[in-house]
Amino acid sequence: MQSITRTLVEAARAGDREAFATIVRTHFRIAYAVALSIVGDPTAAEDVVQDAFVRCWQRMGQCREPSAFGGWMRSIVRSVALNHIERERVRAASPLDRTDARADSSPEGELERTLLRDRLTSAMHRLTDVQREVLLLYDLEGFRHAEIAGLLGISELMSRKHLSHARRRMRLALTESSQRKAIP
Repeated sequence: MQSITRTLVEAARAGDREAFATIVRTHFRIAYAVALSIVGDPTAAEDVVQDAFVRCWQRMGQCREPSAFGGWMRSIVRSVALNHIERERVRAASPLDRTDARADSSPEGELERTLLRDRLTSAMHRLTDVQREVLLLYDLEGFRHAEIAGLLGISELMSRKHLSHARRRMRLALTESSQRKAIP
C-alpha cells in the first residue's frame, strides 16, 4: 500500500489530477473521521475535509515523505478542523453587554479596553502556532492535555511544555508592553 501511495503522491506532485483524485478517494474516510471527531458535526466535517484536501493539493510539494502521506494529510485535517472550531466560536460569541455594571463606558474605559486588546493581540503574535493553539485550547476552551495531544498530534508532555512556554512568553510580552506604556 505504501508503494502505491508513494507512486500516487509523486504523480500528484507532478500535477496529475487523477492521481490526486485517487488519493482523495483512498483517504476520504479517515480524513472525515478525524474531522468529525474534532468538529462534531457531520456537515461541518465534510466542509473541513474538502478544505483540507484543497490545502493538500496546493501543498503537495511540502509532503516530505510520500509514503507517509496519510499522517501528513491528517495533520492538515486537524489544523483545518481546529481553525473551523475557532471561527465558529468567534462567530457565536456574543458582544460585550454595554449595560454590565463592570463595563466602563466612558471614553477612558473604552481606551483602556482597546489598549488591553491590542497588547493581548500583540503578545499572542509572539507565540509559535503550536504554542498559541495549546494556550487557546487549554485556557479558553478548557481542553485537557490528553485531548490537546490527540488533536495536535503531540505528546501530553509536549502539550504541557508548549503551554508553559506560551504563558511565560505572554507574561513577558505583556510586562514589556505595560512598562513601555508607563514610560512617558
